[in-house]
Amino acid sequence: MQIDSRLARIIQSVPGVIFQCLQCPDGSLSFPFVSPCTDPMLEMEPDAIQADARALLDRIHPESQVEFHESIAFCADTLQVWQWEGRFILPSGRIKLIRWRAVPERVDGGILWDGVMMDITARISAEGVLQQAWEEVELYVQEQTTQLKQTIEQLQLTQFLIDCAPDAVFWMDIEASFSYVNRSACKLLGYSQEELLAMSLCEIDPGFPKETWLQNWEHLKSAGYSSVQSEYCKKNGDFFPVEVSLIYLQFQTREYGCAFVRDISDRKASEQVMRESEAKFRSMVENANDIIYLLTPDGLFSYVSPNITEVL
Repeated sequence: MQIDSRLARIIQSVPGVIFQCLQCPDGSLSFPFVSPCTDPMLEMEPDAIQADARALLDRIHPESQVEFHESIAFCADTLQVWQWEGRFILPSGRIKLIRWRAVPERVDGGILWDGVMMDITARISAEGVLQQAWEEVELYVQEQTTQLKQTIEQLQLTQFLIDCAPDAVFWMDIEASFSYVNRSACKLLGYSQEELLAMSLCEIDPGFPKETWLQNWEHLKSAGYSSVQSEYCKKNGDFFPVEVSLIYLQFQTREYGCAFVRDISDRKASEQVMRESEAKFRSMVENANDIIYLLTPDGLFSYVSPNITEVL
C-alpha cells in the first residue's frame, strides 16, 4: 500500500503498530498493511507479517489463542468495534501484553479491520505494582485502625478507672491551676468539676501558698516525686487532714503535676485515740502504788515505774 509522506510521518508518531487485517470469505486472515515500526514492539519486520499472517498470529500465547479467534468471529458477525488484549510471545522469548483495537467493515464478501496494536506491558505492570501498593496501604491502614481502636479502648478504660478511683486525683500545671479533677476530688471537697477546674491547688491547700508555689514546684521537678501530709479546705470552709502523693510529669513541651489525695481523717482520729489511751495508761502506771516493771528474756529491766525510788 502506497502512502504519502505526511501520512507516513503521522503513522510513525503513533506509539504502536497500525495495521489492516483482512478476513477473506473462506475465513483466512492476512495483513494488507502493517506500519513500518513493528520491530521495536514485536521484534518482527512488517514484510514478514504481510507475507504470512501466521508469523504474527502464531505468536499469540497458546492459552489466549481460542479467546482471540472467538473475539474475531464475534466482531465479524456484529461489526462492532473490536478490542482484545492478551499475551504475545516475542521471537526472543520475552512475553508482552498487547492490546488490539480495530474498526471492521464489510468489503467484497470479507471483513476489513483498520486498527492499532499497543504495548501495554509497562502499564499493566505499573497497575499491578500500584494495586499491590494500594493493598499494602489498605492493610496498613486496617492494622493501624485496629491498633488505634485498641489504644482508644485502653485510654477510655484508663480514664474510666481514674474517674472512678476512690482517691481524689488532680492534674495541675506549673501555675498550680487544675486541668483535670476526678469525681472523688469533687466529692471530697464539695465542689462541682466546673468549679474546681477554675481553681488552683493554692486555694484549697494553705500549705502551698502562691508566694512559695514555684519553690515547691522546682523541688517536685527536681525530685520527681513527693509525699506530704497537709490539710485541705472544703467548699463549706471545713478543714480535714489529707495524705498527698505528688508526681512530676513532662509530656512533649508541657509540664504537669499529678496529685493523688487521700482523706486520712479516720486515721488521724484513730491515732489520737491511741495517743490518749497511751497517755492514760502511762499516767496509771506512773502513779500506781506498786512497782511496775518489764523484764527482757535475759532478766534485765526494760522498764521500771518511777515510784521504785520511793518504795525502795
